[in-house]
Amino acid sequence: MSRKILVFTTSAILSIVLLIHFSFTFLYLSPANPFKSKHWDMIIGYMNPLFTQNWKLFAPNPASQQENLDIRVQYVDNQGATRETDWKSITLPVIKELQSNRFSTNARFSEFQSSLISDFVWGEKEDKESAFRSMQTYVKYVLTTKKFTVPGTINKIQLRAVINKFPDYENRTKPDSAGKISYYYSNWWEPSSVNTGGGKA
Repeated sequence: MSRKILVFTTSAILSIVLLIHFSFTFLYLSPANPFKSKHWDMIIGYMNPLFTQNWKLFAPNPASQQENLDIRVQYVDNQGATRETDWKSITLPVIKELQSNRFSTNARFSEFQSSLISDFVWGEKEDKESAFRSMQTYVKYVLTTKKFTVPGTINKIQLRAVINKFPDYENRTKPDSAGKISYYYSNWWEPSSVNTGGGKA
């Protein structure tokens, strides 16, 4: 009798563990959505680094493009003048840190940005809208953690996704920068008054 109870208990625990694992995997691989964005830290914390994956696992192919997320803002400086920054990449710093430290927590931001860009550029209408909302949440994090600063108060924010498609096989000797570059712009939006502190954008 006790053996049956042990077998049943072990089976139940194993089933629960597998259910949790596949639930995390499903959320990790799903398109960008509000629930995924809200719980991304928990999801990537479980998946990375042991269970990190993408669809290339089933159809391996070399990277054929580079994706980048840029930001620019309009702000009022300390003298009361309205100014606009140049475009600045918020992807490049993440990639550089990840290249210098493969165990960096920036791995989750890199995956998150890639997912957002993919849905924002190629997704259906609902996916694009969901990706844009997630981008707004991500930008709030970038500003809050001082990863992007301006000397004043931000009035408007805009993002753009930059897709650099590398030269094809026939032109493989050319540098990646010789590929086709496409830009996809978000609408401007107004934060609720975000003061990012000192420093140049």
